[in-house]
Amino acid sequence: MRVTVAPNEPPESWTSSVFLAGPTPRKEGDTRWRDKAIAEFKKRGFDGVILDPEREDWPEDKEGYEEQIHWEQEMRERCDVILFFVPRHMELAPGLTTNIEFGQDLSGWKVVYGRPNDAVKMDYMDLIYKQRYKVVHETSIEATVQAAMDMIETLTEKIHDVEAETSALREDGETYVPLHIWSSPQFQSWYKAQLAVGNRLDAARVEYAFVMPKAGLLFMFVLWVKVWIEAEQRHKENEFIVSRTDISTIVAYKKALSGSLADTELVLVQEFRSPVRNSSGFVYELPGGSSIKPGQDPLQIAAEELHEETGIKIDDPKRFVQVMPKQLVATMLTHQAHVFAIELTEEEMAVARAKDAADETHGLEEDSEKTYVRVTTFGELPDRDVDWSTIGMITTALRQEL
Repeated sequence: MRVTVAPNEPPESWTSSVFLAGPTPRKEGDTRWRDKAIAEFKKRGFDGVILDPEREDWPEDKEGYEEQIHWEQEMRERCDVILFFVPRHMELAPGLTTNIEFGQDLSGWKVVYGRPNDAVKMDYMDLIYKQRYKVVHETSIEATVQAAMDMIETLTEKIHDVEAETSALREDGETYVPLHIWSSPQFQSWYKAQLAVGNRLDAARVEYAFVMPKAGLLFMFVLWVKVWIEAEQRHKENEFIVSRTDISTIVAYKKALSGSLADTELVLVQEFRSPVRNSSGFVYELPGGSSIKPGQDPLQIAAEELHEETGIKIDDPKRFVQVMPKQLVATMLTHQAHVFAIELTEEEMAVARAKDAADETHGLEEDSEKTYVRVTTFGELPDRDVDWSTIGMITTALRQEL
C-alpha cells in the first residue's frame, strides 16, 4: 500500500486507488479520522494507493490554497473509489466543503459513504446516497473501508469478464481512467483500437456515466480524452468520446420476384426514441439491440432482437449472414454495430406485412420499449425517415444485389 499526501504527485502506476474525502479537523490535536482509515486499509491488506488530502503544512496564501483545491479535484476525478467519511461536528469539523464535494461526486458511481451515528445534520446526505446507490450508509470507519475494498474487488473481477489478459494495472495516462470505466468492454474495445495503431492515452476525465438501475451495470459514459496520435506526432485533446455497449442489427429482406433491387422488401422497426429529429417524430431503424450479459455472441443477440422486436423467430442460426462490424458515428460514438443479413421466406415476410397492417406492437415493457413492424422497399428508403447509418447498413448488406 502506498499513501500519497497532498500536494505530492501520485505514483505513475496503480491497480487501485482510493481518495479519502470528508471533513478535516480545524485545529491541531483534533483526531484525524484519515489516520484510522489508512490503518484499516493496511490491516485488510490493501495493495493500492491512498490519496490523502490532509497535509501537514496547510497553505495560507492564495496560490497554495488554489493548488490544494486543484490537487483534490484532480485526484477525486482520477481515483477508483471516493471514500466519504463524515464525522460532522459543527464546531470541530463542520464539513462545509465536504457537502459540495459529495454533491459533485455522487453521480460518478464510485462513492462509498459512512458517518458515525452521532454526526449532526446528515439526513440529506443519507437520503441522496441511498437513492443513488440503493444501499444505506455505513456507520463506522471500519465498515466504510471494507465497502471501498468490496467495490474495488467487484470492479476488478469485471475486468476478467471483458478479456482474460486484461488487468487493473494502469500506467501514466491510464491512471486517469477510473476502474469502473477501465473495466468496461466499452472502454477496452476503444482503447485497444488506439493501442493497435500506436496511439497513447495521456489524460482523461469522466464527464458522465450511466449505470442501469436494475442490472447495476455500466451502460454508457462520456469521457474527455487527451490522445497522442503517433501517425501525426501530435496531441488531440479537444474532444469527448461517447461509449456504450456494441449492438447487433439485422437486415431482414425478401428479394422481389421481378429481381429489381428497388422492389426488395425490408423489415424495419418504428419506435419513439427521445433524440429523434425528423418529420414523423419516430425512428425507423433495423431490428437490433445489445445485451447486458458480458461476452454474449453478437449472432445470438441478433436472433433474440429480431424475435423481440418483430415477432419473427429464426430457429436456424446458419441463415444469418454476418456482414461486418463498423462504427455508426465515428466522430463521436465509439460503439460498433454487428450487422447480419437474413433473407426471409414468403411466409415470414407475410407475417411481417400482417403485423404492419395491424399496427401490432412488440418490445420490452419494463424497458419502456414499444415497437411497430414496418415493411418497406429499398426504393422507398429515401422517402422514409430512415437515418444515413441505417441506409448504409442496408445497402452494404444488399450490395451483392447492386
